[in-house]
Amino acid sequence: MKGIKTCSMKNIVKYLLENKDWIALLSSILIGVATIIISIISAYYVCQQTKIYREQTNIQKKQTQPIFVVKIWQQQDGDDGKYGTEILEVHNYGSRIQKCAISTSVFYRLVHNKDLQNDTIYAQVLDYFNSSVIDNSNDTMIERMWGTGNNRIFAENYMQAIQVSKKGDGLYFLDKIILSKITYTDILGEKHTLYFDRNNEISEEIYNKYFDASRKIWNNIAFSLNGISFDLIKKKLEEYIPCDNSR
Repeated sequence: MKGIKTCSMKNIVKYLLENKDWIALLSSILIGVATIIISIISAYYVCQQTKIYREQTNIQKKQTQPIFVVKIWQQQDGDDGKYGTEILEVHNYGSRIQKCAISTSVFYRLVHNKDLQNDTIYAQVLDYFNSSVIDNSNDTMIERMWGTGNNRIFAENYMQAIQVSKKGDGLYFLDKIILSKITYTDILGEKHTLYFDRNNEISEEIYNKYFDASRKIWNNIAFSLNGISFDLIKKKLEEYIPCDNSR
């Protein structure tokens, strides 16, 4: 029995010596494959760790962002009981901010409906909100803007659209688009810009769409609150729409 084991060991040693080159090559291949596998596992682990870090960073950034709310309301401004002055307020119910700049833009939008077809035109009103104040009396308040009698003037044009609609040449509807652009620096020192249509956050593309639509029709002209009227917009609509083949 002992002789058989000795013979077997000699055969194994002999085989290893005779095939040492192939064994060395096979060992190198196995080591190489193992190295590749370990590298892949390590790369996957690093990738996962990086992904987790980014997610944690994004969560942290979101937790340090402000929560802006745009409030728009009207108040009485005369003895007739009408709510003639429109006010816009911007509040922050989230994290503190370092710097903040707010700009508002107002557009009149006139829609004409006739024979199941809608035609729309925009006109920018520069001074609808012509006064502003930073109010520190409220912890959430950033800025308040208003224009004395602005909604009263709009209402007069709105009623003109209704009266003209009664004449039977289609229906006219006048409303206003109130946009806000808020540029701020968060507590981490990063700069951001947000866009709002009233209190609804919108993209920069949608925000710019209103400016482009107004400039295209009025050749980059914007109007004062007292310089724009329903009749003027209606006249431009009648001039422009028949020539516009893109609608």
